[in-house]
Amino acid sequence: MTFFIAQKQLIKLWFIWTMVLVLFVGYHVLFGIFKPIPKEVITWFAKYLASIFALIMGSTFFNQKLFKENLNDKIYFYLAIGTSILYLTFITVVLVILPRSEQVNSKEEYLIQLKNIGLIFNFLLPILTGVLGYFFYKNKSKNAES
Repeated sequence: MTFFIAQKQLIKLWFIWTMVLVLFVGYHVLFGIFKPIPKEVITWFAKYLASIFALIMGSTFFNQKLFKENLNDKIYFYLAIGTSILYLTFITVVLVILPRSEQVNSKEEYLIQLKNIGLIFNFLLPILTGVLGYFFYKNKSKNAES
């Protein structure tokens, strides 16, 4: 597998999953469960997805020579895919299931729950950023040495 194919798979995963979430949140901000609190939900959504999405999309501008190189360590690619899927699954669960749970009966309770869950994402976000960054760095640094 080449670095470009691995990178393309990561980009597809993030782009498709994020666009589905954007459509879901957009619909519910305009017509559904998030209508009473659009600003808070959009801010929370952007806080935990925008930086990673920017890292993933920005990584496509690496040196063109890397695109033809073989992927040096597949383990870092699998770690990047696995942590991405786990992170995106957590975001999806929070956005889809939390508002419909029996524990959330008001707008204030939902905002408190979002804030509390945000503490977990504050822990997960640097881990994901590190894994993704290391995937890109590791392949780039090995090819630079060759």
